[in-house]
Amino acid sequence: EKLSVEQTTQALINDFDLALETSSLGFLSVHSQNFDEASVLHMAMPGFLAHVQKRRDKVWMASAGQIAQWWRDRERLSITSSVSGKKLDFNLTVKGEQPIHGVTLTVIQPLKGIAATVVSTKIGAPTPRVIPLDEYRSAVIFQSLKPGDYVYQATFEN
Repeated sequence: EKLSVEQTTQALINDFDLALETSSLGFLSVHSQNFDEASVLHMAMPGFLAHVQKRRDKVWMASAGQIAQWWRDRERLSITSSVSGKKLDFNLTVKGEQPIHGVTLTVIQPLKGIAATVVSTKIGAPTPRVIPLDEYRSAVIFQSLKPGDYVYQATFEN
């Protein structure tokens, strides 16, 4: 596109920021033919990587192997849900023989600013952390789920 180093750096930063702002999945794939030492992309990369490094606590940067394992683990997890008034019941099933670590669900709240409270309806089930993402969504994070069935209820009260 005949962009300068500065324009290329800014384009990379803009794409990254948009993915971060929208909680999207982003990939940066660079073919080796576009990355020789004299290339604009090679020279733009340090500024872009410095920008990414400042936001490292907000992104998951992973190798292809880690991404493949994430997809394999995701395939072993299923969820069903039903809504009744201000209650959301959801069932999680973990298949296989190994636990899944870091299961995270996004719960959409019925009204602005009403945080979710999540409890298990089965004794001894892991208790998730609930973290507000914004005024309409919360993340429900399970540190680890062993293979089995789990039943939870999310309620929304002022």
